[in-house]
Amino acid sequence: MALGNAYDYIRKYVDKNFAYHDPFNTSYSSEDIIKDLEYVKSITGEDTKVILYYDFQEKALVFNDFDIEYSDFEIDLREDKYIETTIKHALNIFKLQNNMFYETLEEMKESGR
Repeated sequence: MALGNAYDYIRKYVDKNFAYHDPFNTSYSSEDIIKDLEYVKSITGEDTKVILYYDFQEKALVFNDFDIEYSDFEIDLREDKYIETTIKHALNIFKLQNNMFYETLEEMKESGR
């Protein structure tokens, strides 16, 4: 139920009105995006604003891309399928949706994931 944990995280830390739920107990491979975000975090810091894009795959909402929000240029947002947050929260969302187990972030850290 990795996507379910990601959705719960979003409701708790990013958008309390986030309305999606995971009916299928699924996860989604996000390792490349996690590596990219960790690199950007090392340069810009964890409070940098990002836009997370999502799409529906087999009726599950899946985060599949991101853009960094810079104050000096405007991002051409893709339709209405995005949320705004920070790199810190984006990393946690991608880690949760990447995880194949029903674990919180704390449990993932304890087990070395």
